[in-house]
Amino acid sequence: MKEILEIFISFLKVGMFGYGGGSAVAPLIHKEAVEKRGWIDDDEFIDIVAIANSLPGASMVEMSTAIGYKIKGLLGGIVAAFSITLPSMIAFTIVMIFLNDLITEEVLNAVTVPVLAVVAALMFSLSKKFFLQSKKELSLAIIVLVYLGSFPLIYFIRIYPSLVIVAIVAYVF
Repeated sequence: MKEILEIFISFLKVGMFGYGGGSAVAPLIHKEAVEKRGWIDDDEFIDIVAIANSLPGASMVEMSTAIGYKIKGLLGGIVAAFSITLPSMIAFTIVMIFLNDLITEEVLNAVTVPVLAVVAALMFSLSKKFFLQSKKELSLAIIVLVYLGSFPLIYFIRIYPSLVIVAIVAYVF
């Protein structure tokens, strides 16, 4: 029961302080699950992020569910998914009930725009960790080739990232 409570509190904190979806929340999940709690290691975390980002849906929920499941099975997964989304559900309900008529688009933009800079910094931090981790297992030349090959496919041609990942994995194996 203690582990379930720890899962609940950890992912509730991530849900309360995280903003911007899975990629932006991933550094917070990393801090809780890898650095603070030691539930998983960096390699497992990278695998979870990669899988979560290649699946449809909210990747922060998928990441938390996978970690909760690893720690305490089905109940751990359910508790993690519920607790990471609980703050958003509460905030959304409050906004819809009390503030819907009071919040103008200007106020909403004033709140959202500064947060985007913080989200960008968090994403850069996580990207740096992924890059350093991949350098341990792949040469810099391979990393650059994968980037140069995948960026135009995803950004310009608009191929789904999951398809690019599957193609790279298929080519490697």
